[in-house]
Amino acid sequence: MLRMSEIVELSVEEFSSFIEKRNDKNFYQTSFMAQMQEERGFKTVYLGLKKDKEILAAGMFMLVDTIAKQKFLRSPRGPICDYENFEILDEFTKAIKAYCKKNKYFMVKIDPYLMLNKRDNEGEIVEGENNLAIRDHLLSLGYKELNYSQEEKWLYILPLTSQNKESVLKNFKQRTRNYINQAIRLGVEVKDVEYDELDEFAEVMKETGNRQNIAVHNQKYYQLLYKCFNDKVLFKKAVLNCEKSLKILEDNKTEVATKLEKAKKESLINDLQNQAQTLDKKINELNEVKNKYGNEVTLSVSCFIDYGDEVIYLNGGNRDELMKYHGSFLVQKTMIDYAIDNGYSRYNFYGLGSEFPNDKESNGVYLFKKHFSGEVYETFGEFDLAASSFYKVFNLAKKIKNKIKK
Repeated sequence: MLRMSEIVELSVEEFSSFIEKRNDKNFYQTSFMAQMQEERGFKTVYLGLKKDKEILAAGMFMLVDTIAKQKFLRSPRGPICDYENFEILDEFTKAIKAYCKKNKYFMVKIDPYLMLNKRDNEGEIVEGENNLAIRDHLLSLGYKELNYSQEEKWLYILPLTSQNKESVLKNFKQRTRNYINQAIRLGVEVKDVEYDELDEFAEVMKETGNRQNIAVHNQKYYQLLYKCFNDKVLFKKAVLNCEKSLKILEDNKTEVATKLEKAKKESLINDLQNQAQTLDKKINELNEVKNKYGNEVTLSVSCFIDYGDEVIYLNGGNRDELMKYHGSFLVQKTMIDYAIDNGYSRYNFYGLGSEFPNDKESNGVYLFKKHFSGEVYETFGEFDLAASSFYKVFNLAKKIKNKIKK
């Protein structure tokens, strides 16, 4: 029997049972993510702070190899713990440090999935709402704040509590509502991406990565995500059926022509003639799209996780020349509606990049997500807790390596 709290290895059943009861659970801290990391070649372990058979805190930890055959533990978006209970936090810190020393891990890296400072749509701090006391307590326990997260420190969140579809849509920027309506009027549809369609999904993501000069995952990664997360992961695409859309445009053109025949005022005639010219241009452009891509065209792709109290927009991409059809905006609206229909308390647009907020005026990802009138969400980021003197050697080696790269 345990006379005092102690870090012990948990079975997947113990860990999952603990996690599923928590309001602060997140998809990184699941057996699904552990399975995925194992498939990618990483070793994982479930650790829990136990006292008299009760689990007080728990996390999925990855075992990370470094130089000189040294290893450390990393808990992505974890561990799951009542961080406001400093007694538990103190016990966890003492126990995990002892566990690391016993098992020869030179540090543990944690990444609490908590808001550090509440911020508004512009990323400005909202006074009086923060968890700085928790941050300060972590520092007092010997943790080192890195102000960075491998899982994105800066997020963009749309709160959904006490909201409905109409109120959410009303809060979108006017331009955003226009884009969504344009896509709907043209007949753009949002469809599921099946497993055997992930090759196209990965292809569109690759195009996006090349255009934006950012690294993206390959097809194998998305296949693994699909298999490991099962019904918790949703792959979506915005699709344009050219024949259907051409029919809509031709009908619009016929309607304009009928009005033009009856028009008497010169101003109305000019307006209708301009509408007809615009429709002709759209029809010609759409015929070119059909000739290049075929009848059914994928405009954009997106990947979502629904878990805990949120739906997360993990990542997405667009075909550059087809962005004018606004498929990505319709996908977001569709999934926000899904989150509301299924009772989720927030819609998580996910990351804003490591340079935020310094680059917010030129950050295309932030500017896109800002269209939906949410708020910037600053997480704690990663904290290191050294368990041996090798931690200093490791950090020195990293600094030297970074200088060489520059």
